[in-house]
Amino acid sequence: MPSEHPPPAVPWRRLHPASLLFSIGSSARGLLIPGLFVVFFGSGNRYEFWLMLFFIPAVLLAIIRYATFRFRLDDDELMIRHGVLTKNERHIPFHRVQNIDLIQNPLHRLLSVATVRIETASGTDAEAHLQVLSIDAVDRMRERVFAGRSAGTTSVELDSSEVESTDDRVPPAPASTGEAVFIMSLSEVLLLGAISARGLAILGALYGFMWQLDPIENLSGYIESSIGQIVDLGEIPKSLQVIGGLVLAAVLAIGIQLCSVLWALIRLYGFRLERHGEDLRSRCGLFTQVSGTIPRQRIQVLFVQQTPAMRLFGRVAIRVKTAGAQSDSSAQVSRQWIVPLIHKSRLPELLAVIQPELSPQDLVWTPVHPKTERRLRRVWLVVCILMASGFWFLFPPWVLAVPASLLVLGWIGVHFDVGARAFAQTDSVLAYRQGWWFRRFTAVRHSKIQTISLESSPFDRRWKMATVAIDTAGGGATERVTLPYLLPHRAETLFASLHRRAAAAEFRW
Repeated sequence: MPSEHPPPAVPWRRLHPASLLFSIGSSARGLLIPGLFVVFFGSGNRYEFWLMLFFIPAVLLAIIRYATFRFRLDDDELMIRHGVLTKNERHIPFHRVQNIDLIQNPLHRLLSVATVRIETASGTDAEAHLQVLSIDAVDRMRERVFAGRSAGTTSVELDSSEVESTDDRVPPAPASTGEAVFIMSLSEVLLLGAISARGLAILGALYGFMWQLDPIENLSGYIESSIGQIVDLGEIPKSLQVIGGLVLAAVLAIGIQLCSVLWALIRLYGFRLERHGEDLRSRCGLFTQVSGTIPRQRIQVLFVQQTPAMRLFGRVAIRVKTAGAQSDSSAQVSRQWIVPLIHKSRLPELLAVIQPELSPQDLVWTPVHPKTERRLRRVWLVVCILMASGFWFLFPPWVLAVPASLLVLGWIGVHFDVGARAFAQTDSVLAYRQGWWFRRFTAVRHSKIQTISLESSPFDRRWKMATVAIDTAGGGATERVTLPYLLPHRAETLFASLHRRAAAAEFRW
C-alpha cells in the first residue's frame, strides 16, 4: 500500500561558518590595509584612511549575508536563496552547469574548506559563488551535480531521436576515476616562466605601487640623485658608463625573467590534469590552489598555440574555450589553459583525450587565395612608406634605414605567413591554422557553431576574395573563428557545408 505521506523535502543548508572569517578578511583587505599603508608610509591625500570607516558596515553586511544565504540540492537542480529586503531565489538545473571551480588558499586548506564557483553559459560572471563550503560538502555537490547533469543530457538525447546521426558527440571515455592525463613537472613550470613575458606586468605593477608610497613625485629623479650622492657620474669615463648601462640592462632583464619564473611557480606549481569520466579536471597553485572542471563535450573551441620561444624549445600550449563565465583570472589559468606547456611530440596524445574526433595528422589542408601574398605585401609597403615619410621630417636621413629594413623583413614574413594559412574540414570538425612567427591552430566542432557568416569587404571584392566567420556559444570578438583571404567559390562551398552540417548536428552546450 503506497504511503499517504509525501517524501520529506530536501533541507536548506548554510554555508560553512568560516565564511564569516573570509568575508570579514576580504573587507579588511579592501578597506583596512590600504588605509594603514597610507597612515604609515604614504603622504598627501589620505582619502584611503577615511575609507577605513566603512569597515564596520562591511562587517555587518557580511554577517547578514551569511545569516540569510541558503542553498539546496534537489533531484535535478541547485537552488539558492539570499537577501533580506529583496529576496532572491535562483534555480540552476544540473544539466546547464558548465564548470565547477574550487579555489583554496593556505587558510582554506588549513580549515578544509574551499570557495566554489558554479558556471553556466548565461553570462560573463559565475552563476553561483559559494564562499565557503567544507571539502566534504563540495565533493557531495560535485557528485550530485555531475550525476544530475548526465541524467539531464540523456533525457535530452532521447527526446531528440529524430536528429540525424551527424552529431559529433564525444566518444565515451573508458570508466576512470581521477586518471592522470597530464602532469606538469617543476622543470616545465620553470621553463614556461622563463619564456613568458609575465615579468614585465609584475614589474609594472611593482613600480606603480612604489610610486604611490614614495613621497617624491619623480621616482627616477630620486634614484638618480641617490646614485649621485655615492659617485660623481661626470668623473666616470664614457666607456665605463656604457659598460655600467649594459650591466644595469642585464640586471633588469634577469629581474624580469625571475619575476616571470616566480609568477609561473606561484600559479602553475603542481599542475595536474585528470579525467573523471567525460570531464577533465585541472588543479594547480603553490599557495592558492585552483581546481577547474572542463566537460569535454562542452568545449566550444580548441586552440594550440606556439610562440617563437616555445618553438625554440619544441613546446606548444593547448587552450580551450567553454561557454561559461571567464571573469576570474585564477580560473582562466587552471581551466582555459588546459595544458600550459607540453612537448610537441606529445600533442597527438593529449588531443586524443581532449577532443578525440580531432586528428591533426589526418587533416587535408586547403590554402588561401593565391593573391593573398601580393595583397598583404602592398599593405605592408603602404605602412612603411607612411613611416618613412614621418621619419623624413623628424629625423636625420640615415634613420630611413629603419623603415627600409622593416620593409624587407615584412615582405619575407608575409611569404611565410601566407604559406602557413590554411583550413581543413572533417565530418565533425573545422580546423584553421595561421601565423608563422606566432603559430595558432584552431578547431571547432560543427555542433558548437552558433552563427556562420559569409563576408566580403570592399577590399575583398577588389581582390576577388571572401571571408567566412564562425561564432560559438560564449565566444566574444577575440574568440571568433575567422577564415579570411579565401577564393570566392571555396568560401561559398565552405559556408554551405558548415551551414548544412551545423543544422544537421544536435546543438549541445
